[in-house]
Amino acid sequence: MDEVKIEEALEGKIKLEELNDEELTAFRSKARELAEKEKGEVSGLREAKRSENERVEKLRKEAEELEEARRKQEEDLNKGKQEVSQFRTEQIDKAKEIFYKQFPDAKEKEKEIAEKFEKLDSGKIDSEFILKDFISAYAATDPDGYTASRDKIKELEKNAAEHKENAAGSHGSAPVETDPKKYSDETTQLAKEAGISEESADKINKEGLSRKYE
Repeated sequence: MDEVKIEEALEGKIKLEELNDEELTAFRSKARELAEKEKGEVSGLREAKRSENERVEKLRKEAEELEEARRKQEEDLNKGKQEVSQFRTEQIDKAKEIFYKQFPDAKEKEKEIAEKFEKLDSGKIDSEFILKDFISAYAATDPDGYTASRDKIKELEKNAAEHKENAAGSHGSAPVETDPKKYSDETTQLAKEAGISEESADKINKEGLSRKYE
């Protein structure tokens, strides 16, 4: 049997009619062998391509999930900043209201005090600390006016205390009632850890930072 002729027949260099029966049988066997080999290679390539497509699809989904998580995190962060900003705005308004009740004469310098407050603003979110910033702004804007207002307040407080003491003396001594505990231990602990007033801590515990308006 001529192996060369079989190879040439497989390569199409000679016609099958040129092969004898033995060579033709060998040719067919070799052809089936090559066909099976090629089929296996094609199947392997298809499996490799399928695996690669699955890997690419998995990576695409992971990338989308990461992007969605990043977007959600950014949204939550922005929402948190907005809530804190809104809460602080409310606390500034509250502190301003208290400030002008304590220092009504400061209304004459309201614009100047507002400008000075922006420069001295400590960034605190508790109204009590913000109130101190307003007082500092008043003292820096109009030192004489602040001193006069402070002395007036002290005088009023002194007179009120003396009046209360005289009134209590005229009616005899009475048993002193102790106030019940106003805030929970949780609120007191939050106020201590956050460095804010118990009133603000209580509001945050009950309402959170978000505000709902009707």
